[in-house]
Amino acid sequence: MQGKTLFREWTADPRFGVAGGGGGREGRGAVVGLKGAAVVAAMVGAAVAVAGPDGLDPLAGTYTMTVTDGAGIVRAGSEYTWFLAPCGADCLNVRDTAVGWNKNAHLEGDRWVWTIGDGPLTHSLDQKTLTGKLTGSSTTVWWVLTKNS
Repeated sequence: MQGKTLFREWTADPRFGVAGGGGGREGRGAVVGLKGAAVVAAMVGAAVAVAGPDGLDPLAGTYTMTVTDGAGIVRAGSEYTWFLAPCGADCLNVRDTAVGWNKNAHLEGDRWVWTIGDGPLTHSLDQKTLTGKLTGSSTTVWWVLTKNS
């Protein structure tokens, strides 16, 4: 995860029955402890799901999409602001407010893929390198994403 923490480190706390005696409530600590363990297990599972395959950092937040090769259609260096958010297992919501589209991408191998417009325009984003392409019927526009701070 490259040094990012998805949730706070958990410590045992007798108030929640995770460790220690029940303070006169024998038996209750074990039940609450099991519930607490189930909650922690669910949160760890959720954190792994959000982190994505291969432990990559999750794609979430505001990004700048910069055209690297516009194929004579779009000027190289053109920038667009995209908002990315997980939308379920193998689903990533991608929104470009300037252009006006909002699409759900689906994971195909190591690439997030989604279509836009009425024609055969397909975006494809490599989740490891954050490089992407927009493929049309006769040309390909190449771009790269950069996470904004």
